[in-house]
Amino acid sequence: MEDYSKSDNFKDFIDWYHQVERKAYPKPSVTADCLLYTLENNQLQLLLIQRKYHPFKHCFCLPGGFCNKNESVEETCIREMKEETSLDIDNLQQVGFFSKENRDLRDWIMTCAFHTFMYPKPIQKANDDALQALYFDIEVIDDVVYLSNKEHDLSYNIDLIMDEDYFYEELSYKYQLMLDNKKVDSLAFDHDYIIKKSIRLLQNNQSIFEHLDDKIKSIIYKKLEIEV
Repeated sequence: MEDYSKSDNFKDFIDWYHQVERKAYPKPSVTADCLLYTLENNQLQLLLIQRKYHPFKHCFCLPGGFCNKNESVEETCIREMKEETSLDIDNLQQVGFFSKENRDLRDWIMTCAFHTFMYPKPIQKANDDALQALYFDIEVIDDVVYLSNKEHDLSYNIDLIMDEDYFYEELSYKYQLMLDNKKVDSLAFDHDYIIKKSIRLLQNNQSIFEHLDDKIKSIIYKKLEIEV
């Protein structure tokens, strides 16, 4: 096909691009993940799901999944939360875009993460590819995030001081355990790192809590080591 890369005619250019140039670039898949925070009995909580299938079969992770064609990442986040936890969410705030090529062994899969806060605590129900949907108590003490669900004897710790390289080295270790057919006892994928980024964002920007009364906000701020 004739080279229309420098053509003055936009239709000629876009037809050329679709037939020729777009093949030159790799096409990552895109997902969306959600951090849903809530409060119950003065305890801040985060909703996690247990995966039904590989990769990270039976590990806990953030609710989320792949974008459908012609769907925004915000729409994907809302749809996946409904499918996996039966919850309708809104007031999404973007945490970040996570795009390292090695974050998923299946393929190059980027994710856009969002967080939100719902109060009173919504009642979740696991569906789709989620075995369970459980709330975990969450608290930050001396720059360590403590996640726990006492009823199911589950707990995870996330060090907020550690940098990105640390989390992705840990992720490589998780994948090696799975390749060796060994059990992984940590959170799936790089979701520990995404939680870290969410907490750091909330410590610097409390806008998702602005609609709450001061008493509730003070409880949340104490749990997240937020100084205002």
